[in-house]
Amino acid sequence: MPNISVTTEKSDNHIITKTKIFKATSSGTLSADINENIVAALLKKAVAANGTNKNDFLEVEFDSENNFDKLKITIEQMDLEKIISGTNCKLNLKSSLITVNFDEKALETISNAKQNSIVTISAELIDNKYLPDSVKAKTNNRPVYDLTVMNGDKTISDFNGGHATETIPYNLKSNENPNAVVIYYLSDGGSLKAVRGHYDANLKAVVFKTLHFSEFMIGYNNVEFSDVLKSAWYKDAVNFIAARNITSGTGDNKFSPEDNLTRGQFVVLLMNAYQINLQNNNEQSQTQNFSDAGSTYYTDYLLTAKKLGIVNGIGNNMFAPEKNITRQEMLVMLYNVLKLIDEIPVHNKNITLSDFTDANQVSSWAEEPLNSFIGAGIIVGSDKKLSPAEITNRAQMAQVIYNLLNK
Repeated sequence: MPNISVTTEKSDNHIITKTKIFKATSSGTLSADINENIVAALLKKAVAANGTNKNDFLEVEFDSENNFDKLKITIEQMDLEKIISGTNCKLNLKSSLITVNFDEKALETISNAKQNSIVTISAELIDNKYLPDSVKAKTNNRPVYDLTVMNGDKTISDFNGGHATETIPYNLKSNENPNAVVIYYLSDGGSLKAVRGHYDANLKAVVFKTLHFSEFMIGYNNVEFSDVLKSAWYKDAVNFIAARNITSGTGDNKFSPEDNLTRGQFVVLLMNAYQINLQNNNEQSQTQNFSDAGSTYYTDYLLTAKKLGIVNGIGNNMFAPEKNITRQEMLVMLYNVLKLIDEIPVHNKNITLSDFTDANQVSSWAEEPLNSFIGAGIIVGSDKKLSPAEITNRAQMAQVIYNLLNK
């Protein structure tokens, strides 16, 4: 095997096993092959460093003396299968143009599309003059990227529940609110759909997570509410969720931050935040809904949430959608969504539920979710209290969602 330089980096939560490929560019394109020798060297080093687990990464960085606006990476399907069978790692493809990180499920979907073929992953910065006028107005000359992945002659348009996380360098424009920077994809119908993502000030880049590849663009959607002061502690959070159409406020350009949040409202906001599509709900399936789901804006959301195990109700097939939601109820629903999409946060704090003085007030059904969020530093409490039975208002809801989606 040729001598290939492979190194490892360790942190509290993961190990990165990485190598670098330096290639010349041609007509603005950097083309590179991740061959069997590179894969073998990465796997050998990862195994030796115990870096083959779910939170670990195999990383290949691509570099060139010249700038490039297209990255084209190939890997034999058999070599991709070796990565999948030999590790539970994510695969990180890094460059100055874009960094793409595939989780294990996405890699499996790509590999299984066709055997004994070549997988091609492409990312290209494209001219937005080809976009519809309505889309141009939203993006306002911000970058547009075309991302594709093919296995042989098959285009993988959906990762079958897996994710790819993309990082694209981006410099904020003058007076641009980072919380209003939104990443969109162009749907088949020609409209823009927001994807889960945020602007990372440390990286000076946008970071977003996708279930498929498409054309993605950086847009801007600054939404201001008349009752959200610039000095409010929840200002950034409200800007963030409003920019992504997770919420549209309560009407008359108001957000009503101090209003109590109901259980039905939170289910809708939560599913919007994590872009959980409503299932096909016909008349027959509605009989499977909660008996108090009614016929309103949250009805189909409750049915989908019930089917997916996001919510279990309060007993006797009741959900109590109009009842104010408590802190622990909100966190349990949120935990159920993260469990569903396999994104339970990593424990990195040496603190547990028992460290809080009101731990005995936490219901048994909420202990696991709260312990998870405490251990990950998602919730820290106040004055060594969690206040699990406290009613949640709209501002608190916005902050919780912002804290999770802005990571």
